[in-house]
Amino acid sequence: MADRGILFLDEIGDLALHLQVKILRVLQDQQFYRVGGRKPIKSAFKLLCATHQDLKTKIAQQSFRSDLYYRICGFQVYLEPLRLRQDKQDIFYKILHQFGILEWSAQVEQQFKAHAWSGNIRELIHIVRLSIAFKESEVLNQLYLPESQPLLRPHTINQPTFDGENKNLNAMTKHMVIQVLNEENGNIARTAKRLNISRTTVYKYISS
Repeated sequence: MADRGILFLDEIGDLALHLQVKILRVLQDQQFYRVGGRKPIKSAFKLLCATHQDLKTKIAQQSFRSDLYYRICGFQVYLEPLRLRQDKQDIFYKILHQFGILEWSAQVEQQFKAHAWSGNIRELIHIVRLSIAFKESEVLNQLYLPESQPLLRPHTINQPTFDGENKNLNAMTKHMVIQVLNEENGNIARTAKRLNISRTTVYKYISS
C-alpha cells in the first residue's frame, strides 16, 4: 500500500531485533514477501520513522542494529516535549475540537497547565478520551488524570460499584473497556485484543 508513497514506522526504537532484520532487508532489497507467500513483491517508497528512544544508546546496549540505524538515519527533526512547546495550548484546543469538545471549564485549563505530560501527545489524547468517557454533560468539567482520580487507580478500579441506572450491562461493559484502555495506556488495538472485541467497539464505548 505504501508503494510510491510514504511508509511511516512509529516507535521504531521499540522494534524487536528479529523484526529490525526484516525491515533492513526490505530497505536493502526494495522488495518483500506477503505472509505465507513465495513471490517477491517490488516496492519503492519513502521512509518516515519516529521514536522517543535514543537510538545511539540502544545501539550501545545492543538492542538496536547499527546497520539499520545508518540505513534510516537521514534528515532528522527533533520535537520538544509537550510541556516545553510554545504552542502546547493550541495543541490541546485542537485535540479537544477533534473529539467534538467545544466547551470546557476553567478547571480543565488549570489541570492541563499543571500536569507534566511526560507521555506527550499520546498521553494527552489518552486522557482526553478517558475524560470524555466520564463526562456527564456537553461541557468537559475536568480531566481524569491518574494522580487526581482514584477511579483510575488499579487497586480501586477493579472493584467498581454500580447503583441506579449504572447497573445495566452497557454501563458495566463501558467501565470494563475504560479500565483495560487505561491499563494499556490508551492503546486501542491492545485493548481490543485483550477484550476480544473490534477496535470499532472500543471506540463506541469510550465515546458514548
